[in-house]
Amino acid sequence: MNEAKDDKIAILMATYNGDKYIEEQIQSIINQTFRNWELFIRDDGSTDETEKKINKFTVTDQRIHQINDKLGNLGPCLNFGELIKTHLNHKYIMFADQDDVWLPNKIEISLDKIKKLEQANQNIPLLVYTNYYISDSNLNDQMIVYNKLDQNNISGRLLVHSWVMGCTSIINLSLARLAVDIPKEAENHDNWLAILASTIGKIEYLKEPTMIHRIHEENVTKNTNTNTLSNRLNRIREMISYGLPEKKKMLVKLKERLIEQNFDIPQVIEKYQKLLELKGIPSIIYANRNHFYAFTKKRTFIFYIQLLVSNRRGSENAKR
Repeated sequence: MNEAKDDKIAILMATYNGDKYIEEQIQSIINQTFRNWELFIRDDGSTDETEKKINKFTVTDQRIHQINDKLGNLGPCLNFGELIKTHLNHKYIMFADQDDVWLPNKIEISLDKIKKLEQANQNIPLLVYTNYYISDSNLNDQMIVYNKLDQNNISGRLLVHSWVMGCTSIINLSLARLAVDIPKEAENHDNWLAILASTIGKIEYLKEPTMIHRIHEENVTKNTNTNTLSNRLNRIREMISYGLPEKKKMLVKLKERLIEQNFDIPQVIEKYQKLLELKGIPSIIYANRNHFYAFTKKRTFIFYIQLLVSNRRGSENAKR
């Protein structure tokens, strides 16, 4: 594709103790078929050789920049938020994890898709995400993940649980400006961006895989494919731990952001807020009636448990 000057891509990478895999990831970005990009890396206080390895690339490739803002450790969500905030001079933004590997045409096909989407959706927040492979730490046993977009009540499903991987995504400037200053209550930057795009903009999916997502013990995404009972139980506990109180706080920040930017509050957000205020079985009935489902039946079941557990705790606290 022709690389127009205003098509320059800002690739944002948040790093933390990633020296084991980061060189391979950066090299996969350098090897992209689309070359009109800049990579901005903000390290979150690594204690290993991550920054040293990043510096090697900044010396040899002027498109690669290391951000030194002295803000200290922010965590992955706010780290990406800080990167978005300081790079709103690019028309398009992509996100990179420190331990993945991009396939050579990742930028090219993502950019082509979002530009076509813009032709029919002028000046609205847009997000395009793609399929991907998962693999072990050595990039063996690669398996495709059919991370499809469910057209049935997209916003409602994303409010319950986001299946959109930020590291597969490209967003336009309209979404970046709206998403800036990611609230600390957000589950992660992926979820925040996907909810904004689906509720007041447009979100699209490419079934073609564009990267390999490496699963290992140190990364945020743990291996969920093991059949051990302990792993399954630990994973379920992790899902439930981000409970309704956090979701309620995130929703307040979401509505505040939309009002600040002069957007009308979509009905799906009002319904979701009502759902979070209900208690017990009525909350589950209301969720089912208004199509608040997760991406999978297992995730939906866990969300129902969240509704029951959180409301029970709220009732117990109210009695004290």
